[in-house]
Amino acid sequence: MALPAARTRSTPNTHLVSLAAGDLLMVLLTVPFISIVYTVSSYPFGETVCRASEFVKDLSLGITVFTLTALSADRYMAIVRPVSHHVSDTAGRVTIIVAVGIWVFSAILALPAALFSHVPDKFTPTGEKYHICTPFPPFLGDLYPKIHTLVKFIVYYLLPLVLIATFYVLMARHLLVSAQHLPGEAAGQQRQVQARRKVAKMVLAFVTIFAICFLPINIFIMWWHFGENSSMNYNIYWHSFRIVGFCLSFINSCINPIALYFVSGTFRKYFNRHVFCWCTRRRRGRRRDWDPTDSTATRLSTAPRTEHVHLRMVGGADNGTHDAPHRLTLTSTTSLLSSRNYNNPGSVV
Repeated sequence: MALPAARTRSTPNTHLVSLAAGDLLMVLLTVPFISIVYTVSSYPFGETVCRASEFVKDLSLGITVFTLTALSADRYMAIVRPVSHHVSDTAGRVTIIVAVGIWVFSAILALPAALFSHVPDKFTPTGEKYHICTPFPPFLGDLYPKIHTLVKFIVYYLLPLVLIATFYVLMARHLLVSAQHLPGEAAGQQRQVQARRKVAKMVLAFVTIFAICFLPINIFIMWWHFGENSSMNYNIYWHSFRIVGFCLSFINSCINPIALYFVSGTFRKYFNRHVFCWCTRRRRGRRRDWDPTDSTATRLSTAPRTEHVHLRMVGGADNGTHDAPHRLTLTSTTSLLSSRNYNNPGSVV
């Protein structure tokens, strides 16, 4: 059973599909190549894989951050200005344009990673050569890594969280004010407000998970590039902190569907129906609910039926010879009851 078009093509669902696509890119094209760095002593892939991996990492990060910001802005408009937000006929097209614009803008911001990432030769204190994948080329100088890190921290983390927090503060203020007038409103309006609150809580859960997952890695990167003698003070503590930060940033791409499952009742319902179908089918078999669309339901067949009846003349002479019988054709419509066998035949009515 497919979701109704009006429900699947809503603004939150469009952004959630875009968010899922960005997370899928991260899981498939970035996590396998970056995670292997912590298991081998030298980067085993070439420059092409290095550039592609760094590009997809920044692309996915931009899609996640900007989509969450767009979702927060949409929830703000849906709660504070519901009429102007939903009445417009161009709302669906605007949502598609915003989603595509997020992908294009994220790709533009990720271009430096695709252009400048390389695999330089490095040497240990004992003279052994190894390779790393880095987005900072030497010809751009020592200032470029600091500028690049600071810009990414502001654009990908600090500024979106400030905007999202502002949207939610304004939403909370509006809900507190409107709650005083809510009991006197119609029941339909109350259900709409409750539905919008549920979606707002879902977006807030995503934003909270993002803020927690990306905080450690941003702390490490800022310390590494702006801390005094960070390379000299790098020890097992910072190394472990760095690994935890990378793992949490990658977990963010995997935990969103899990959070959506527990937060959204609609997503949980259709996820159980289409993914855990064996479990729901088993539960459905225990119930005895009558469904007029089910194959076990009663069906009426109105197919025409033609019968040929042989007639003889009444009162005709019976001299051993039979006249040719007259043929009468009857066309009738009958109701046929068809059903599968039930444990209790008397239950079929």
